Amino acid sequence: MRTRLVNALSPSSGAGAMIGEPGTILTEVPLPWLSGWAVVDALNRTLAHPRRYFVALSDSGSAVVLTGQPSAFNDMVRGAATISSDETAVSIATSFVDLTQDFVVASYRVASVDEIRWLSKLNASQETAKEKIIADVKDRLVPAVAQRSGDAWDVTVWTVTGTSLIRHDMAVLADGTVTETTTEVVSDMPVPQSI
Repeated sequence: MRTRLVNALSPSSGAGAMIGEPGTILTEVPLPWLSGWAVVDALNRTLAHPRRYFVALSDSGSAVVLTGQPSAFNDMVRGAATISSDETAVSIATSFVDLTQDFVVASYRVASVDEIRWLSKLNASQETAKEKIIADVKDRLVPAVAQRSGDAWDVTVWTVTGTSLIRHDMAVLADGTVTETTTEVVSDMPVPQSI
């Protein structure tokens, strides 16, 4: 798979060059609702600055970089996704968030306030801020659930991105494509800026 990816991406591209490095670990991302494509998590921690790309390789041999490229995700899933349930719509929405993040700042999905990774040592003002944030969002920050809306499913996904809590309001369309509106719900949270 490594050679096929490098050749399809161009060995001189950022992702192609990194994937060609012997220290890069390639892990296939299981997406049972997607046909005709294999999605790969490419991670290299041996470089001076660890790098990561999510890439997709089609059965026909073409490849696309998904990292930071929501339109590439939509091009990949259009016609290749089979939505058989609300759970599949949630999986497509969470995959969209995970696979298209740009890694400029640390970002991870959360489904409750218990999943927020707070600073290990908080001063008094940070502890107060943490308690206020928890009280403000604990009833809204819940696991993603899909609600059918005509030919689409509405899904809300939450992330901690940098030091902000972000709500991703998404519509998963019948062809598998995703539209997204993001809202910064909380900024300057007492959380680590890297993970």
